[in-house]
Amino acid sequence: MTAINQILVTYLVNALWQIPTIAVIGLLSALLLRRFPSVYLHRLWVAALLASVLVPFMSLRAPILTPDAVDAISSKQSVARSHLPPPIAAPSMSAFSWSILGRRYQITLAPRLLAILTAVYFCLLFYRVFRLLGGITRPRGSCAARR
Repeated sequence: MTAINQILVTYLVNALWQIPTIAVIGLLSALLLRRFPSVYLHRLWVAALLASVLVPFMSLRAPILTPDAVDAISSKQSVARSHLPPPIAAPSMSAFSWSILGRRYQITLAPRLLAILTAVYFCLLFYRVFRLLGGITRPRGSCAARR
């Protein structure tokens, strides 16, 4: 599995619990704002939408270097081997870990499941982008009826 797949699946695993949490917080906030003007509700849901995309991204970390990458970097920099720290072992590409409130969790997914999750994610992403573009370019019926 490539590093891009690992990053994508890490994003999806984090999004599985972070996005519903943001949606519940948004819903509770909307209940508190129900007597306010609708512009505040709109701003709240736009902020929730942005947070649901950005929060899983903030939980991503840089990939850990493999021993081969450490050797390549050290040869390019012409640094003596004795000054290099011992290389960090690369984790399994299908094992994903995260921490919540200081506790560390890890999940291992089969490569076939990772491929299915990635394909479903991209299919849903392309579907929503095409729907958005279709909604932008399609004239609204209520505007056409006013003319």
